[in-house]
Amino acid sequence: MRRLAPLIALTLVACGSEPAASPAPKADAVVRIALPDDPAPKLGGSDLARIERTCLACHSVEMITTQPKLPAEKWAATIDKMRTVYGAQIARGDEPALIAALQSAQP
Repeated sequence: MRRLAPLIALTLVACGSEPAASPAPKADAVVRIALPDDPAPKLGGSDLARIERTCLACHSVEMITTQPKLPAEKWAATIDKMRTVYGAQIARGDEPALIAALQSAQP
């Protein structure tokens, strides 16, 4: 019995020291969260039409409008990669206007 007393005491302390778990929420409970405002710039006009024709077949508007600010040379390299590696149908004559549209879409 002397050997069991410390074991019983230790077990009681271990069981009694844990805080009670909070009950799980009901499966049909409605949870409301506040969403942040959408800071992404919106595309419009000729920029939207140009980007729709060339970019939105593969990319989302969010993908385009959340890109970091890039100089024209980087956009030109990206467009060239889309054309040569992925087969994007972007006419060379459309490239300057497309670069301008992509830059205007940046935050």
